[in-house]
Amino acid sequence: RGVVRKLVCAALSFAGAAAVAHYLLGAPALYWCSGGLLLLCLPALALKGTARLRALIICISAALGLGWYGLYTDIFVAPAAELAGQELTVTARVLDYPERDEGYASVEVRIEQEGLPRVKTAVYDYEGLMPELRPGDLAEFPLEFISALERYGEETDIYSSRGILLRAYLGGEAENVRRDWRSFLSFPMELSNLVRGAVEELFPEDVRPFMLGLLIGDTSGLYDDFELDNALSVAGIRHVVAVSGMHLSFLYAVLVALFGKRRASMVGVPVIVLFTFVAGCTASVVRACVMLLLVMLAPLLRREADGLTSLCAGLLILLIANPLSIAAAGLQLSFAAMAGIILLTPRVYARLDALFRRGDKKRRPNAALSFVMASLSSSVGSMAFTTPV
Repeated sequence: RGVVRKLVCAALSFAGAAAVAHYLLGAPALYWCSGGLLLLCLPALALKGTARLRALIICISAALGLGWYGLYTDIFVAPAAELAGQELTVTARVLDYPERDEGYASVEVRIEQEGLPRVKTAVYDYEGLMPELRPGDLAEFPLEFISALERYGEETDIYSSRGILLRAYLGGEAENVRRDWRSFLSFPMELSNLVRGAVEELFPEDVRPFMLGLLIGDTSGLYDDFELDNALSVAGIRHVVAVSGMHLSFLYAVLVALFGKRRASMVGVPVIVLFTFVAGCTASVVRACVMLLLVMLAPLLRREADGLTSLCAGLLILLIANPLSIAAAGLQLSFAAMAGIILLTPRVYARLDALFRRGDKKRRPNAALSFVMASLSSSVGSMAFTTPV
């Protein structure tokens, strides 16, 4: 555990630096502060034992966090911001199926035009020009770009925290729609669409939004069904339709029942990764995926599974992919809740159990009382860190 907890120290330092960079520091100061942290490694060498190692990990990881945030901004964010206000026809790859409503359609694409930044862009169509598109399609889109860093005249990180660095209006029909060998990489989204089609065939209309949220994390239909959405919220179970650790745990339990625990660990790795992509790779899904993968791999590699290390590994992966995601409320709440459950829930449960026993070690709570104490402990644990957020 002493080895794996080094990852916890590194990940938290990296994440803390990313948060400082996002909320407090400007672009020029990032590199100066990063260099200053590296210079602090010199006096840290004078320390002894674990204190020296911990100080070095914190300084180096925080320096990398600041530096990577600055590089990401220079490589992706700044070039994307320069496109705002321009009208261009660009080659872009479709990342998902278009969302359509009355007089409105939108789709996420990634620019793949030579000489332009390869960034994710949200494309909006209010003229009925958007054709039928599939994930993986390449096409030439005439676009009028607008900034993803502003909304209604105010700065926002809603889009950038999700990896969307540009927005654009579709100014004409998309042309030369085609596919290439990389289009195959979008098959998880096509699999998700097959599930969506099966749900529409098998379930009545009033049940479909709930089933889509439960199975693949598609909660868009819930917003259209106010009565259902309100009922889930009032009952306190709306989180059930947000794909996260619960869904992945159920999937893993099915695999264990079918193949046994050891074989389930081998079969489960590709299955869990595939489901994560099918569900859209949201912060809560990626966090749960990384944690479950480490739990499955631990016995195969003859290592100890550690919840806090698994949690921090997921956070580190998300921030390396997009350091701006540190501002996403979903990421903050998801990781804060899990941190509380890992760190506080066992202690709260132990305290409640001790109060029940009152010194009598042979006295044990019945199943109903154990369930109540476990539920209360989990609630306290998850609320402890999410409430400040």
